[in-house]
Amino acid sequence: MKNVLLLIIILSCAQIKSQILQGADLTNIGQIKSDGTVLDESNKLMGKIKADGMVTNKSSVIIGYIKSDGSIQNESKTLVGYVLSDGTIQDAEKKTIGYIKDGVVSNHSNETIGYAKNIPVKWAAVYFFFLF
Repeated sequence: MKNVLLLIIILSCAQIKSQILQGADLTNIGQIKSDGTVLDESNKLMGKIKADGMVTNKSSVIIGYIKSDGSIQNESKTLVGYVLSDGTIQDAEKKTIGYIKDGVVSNHSNETIGYAKNIPVKWAAVYFFFLF
C-alpha cells in the first residue's frame, strides 16, 4: 500500500509532456503522456490519469482519485494518503512514507527508489500508488 501511495504522488503535478519514469537503477519502468495515458516499459497501456483526477486501469475501471487538495483516494473514495506541496508523501494517518523532490523519488529513509523528472508530483504519486 505504501508503494501504491508513493506511486500516486509521484504522478501528479503541473504541466506535463510525455516523460519517462525510472527505477533506482535508472531502468525505464514507465511513461506518462501529456494526455494522462500511463504506459509500462514496453509501451503497453497501464492506465490513465484524467483531468478531473480520476485514475483508471487499462480496462478503464476506476482505481483511485487524486484530489486538488493533494489527498489520494482509492476506488471506494477512502482516503489512502496525501501529496503535500513540498513533495512529501504521507499515508492516511499522515505518517511520512516518502518524498518527491527535484525529480528524485525516495522512501521514508531518504533512499532513492526512482526518478520522475519533469513529471508533476501528483501524477508521479498516482503511478506509484495505483499502477506500479
